[in-house]
Amino acid sequence: MSLVKGIYNRFKSVKTTALIFGSLIVVYFAGLVIPQKGLFSSYNEYQNWLQKSLLYRLFDQLSLTDIYLSPITIVLLVLFFLNLIVVVGERTRVVLKKVYITSSPALMSPDDIKKKNSHLTIEMSGSSESVIMGVLKTLKRNRWKVISFDKGGRLFAMKNRLSPFGFVLFHLSFLFCLVGGLLITYTRFYGYLTITEGQRLADARKHITKVVRKPKILKELPYFGLSLIRVEPHYKNDVPTDLFVYLDVLYNGRVKREVLKVNEPVKRGALSLVVQDIWLAPLMVLRDEQGRMLDGAYVALNLLHGQWDSFWFDTLKGYRFHALFFPDYVEKNGIESTKSIVIRNPALHLRVEKDGKPISEGTLKPGEFLRFANYSISFDGYRYSVYLNVIREYGKVPLIAGFVLALAGLLMRLIFYQKRLWVAVSGADGSTEVLLYGRSEYFNLSFSEELRSLSERIRETVK
Repeated sequence: MSLVKGIYNRFKSVKTTALIFGSLIVVYFAGLVIPQKGLFSSYNEYQNWLQKSLLYRLFDQLSLTDIYLSPITIVLLVLFFLNLIVVVGERTRVVLKKVYITSSPALMSPDDIKKKNSHLTIEMSGSSESVIMGVLKTLKRNRWKVISFDKGGRLFAMKNRLSPFGFVLFHLSFLFCLVGGLLITYTRFYGYLTITEGQRLADARKHITKVVRKPKILKELPYFGLSLIRVEPHYKNDVPTDLFVYLDVLYNGRVKREVLKVNEPVKRGALSLVVQDIWLAPLMVLRDEQGRMLDGAYVALNLLHGQWDSFWFDTLKGYRFHALFFPDYVEKNGIESTKSIVIRNPALHLRVEKDGKPISEGTLKPGEFLRFANYSISFDGYRYSVYLNVIREYGKVPLIAGFVLALAGLLMRLIFYQKRLWVAVSGADGSTEVLLYGRSEYFNLSFSEELRSLSERIRETVK
C-alpha cells in the first residue's frame, strides 16, 4: 500500500508534470524535423527514402515518421491526461478546504484578535446583542458572507468565497484545450473541389479532386451536397474588389442558400467551405466532320490569371487542348492581349496537340470553332467555376470552452480574490467592544482601507 501511495505522490508532483510535458514537446518537435509519411507523394517514394539510411528505418520502426499515431506519442498523451486529472483532483480537495465546504473555519476570541498587529477596535455603547445585530446587518449590506457564528459574539465572514475554484477552472481549461487541440489535429481534413455555375453535386465528397491532409481518426466526411447558383466578381479600376458566390448547401438533410465571400467561410457543423479562387468554365463542344456532336462540357480551367491550362476529352484519345483566355480581347501588330481583366470581349486561344505534338492552333470567340484532323472544337460560351477549399475538423467547441474556462479562472483569482474577516464582540459595564481582523489574498494595503471603511459603517449602523 505504501508503494502505491509513493508512486501516486510522485506521479502527481510538479516534476512529473514537467517531465511529461517536456517529453511531448520533444516528440512533436521531432515530428517537425523528421520527414512524415504524409509529405511523400507515393508509397514507393517513401520506401525509397527508407532505403537510404538505417536511421530512417529506425524512425519508421518507432513510428516517428507518423508522429501523431506513434505509440510514444499516444503513451505520453495518456500519461499527460492522467496526470492532469490527478492534479485537478488534488487541487479540488485543497480548494474545498479553502472555501470551507469540507472543513470549518476557526473562530477567534477577542484575545486572539488583539494579538494581531493589523486588528481594528471599535468602542461602542449599547448591549452586545444590539451591536452583534448591527454588525451582521452591515456585513450583509457590504456583501460579506457569514460562514460561522456563535452565541459568544464571534463570527467568521468571507468575500468571494468561491474564488479558489479559479485554480480548478484554470487547470480544467488545459484539459479542454488539449482535448480540442488533439481533436483538431487528428480529425482535420483539407481538400479541394471545383464546381461550375448551374452544376449540382448530390454527394460533393465524391468530387473532391485534391486532398492535402487526411484525418488520422474519423476519416469519413459528413455527407453534404452543393449547387452553385451564380458567381459575381466585382472590379474597380481593373482591380478585383469583391466576390460573391451564391451556393446552396445541403447538410443534415437541410438545404440553405449561402453567400460566400473572400476569407468568409461557410460553416456547417464540423465542415467549412472557403472560396480559394474562381476559374473560367468555357463550354467546349467536339464535333466530327459531318458536324455531329461527339462530346461537350463546361470545362473548369484556371484561366483568369493570364496563364495556360489544358483539358482533354475521354472520347478522343491522344489529343490534348491547351487554352489561354483573353477577357477583353485585342490584337495589335499580330500580338494578342487583353485590355482589361473584366470580361467584355472574351476570346479563347486554343492549341491542339496529338501525342504531345501541336497540330492546330487558333483564337476563338463565342460561337466560333477550330478544325483539326477530322474534327472541330467550338467555344460556345462560358460560365464561372469556383475552386473550393473543403475543411473538416472537430474540437473547436472544447477548445473555445477551454479558453472561456481559463478566462473565468483568471478573473476569479485576480479580480474576485478571496477576503476573510474575523469579528469578536465583547461587552462589559454598558459598553461594547468590536474587534476586527482580516486577511486578503492580494493587495493587503487596499484591503486595510476597506476594513477601516467597514468599521465606520458598523459604527454608523449601530448608532
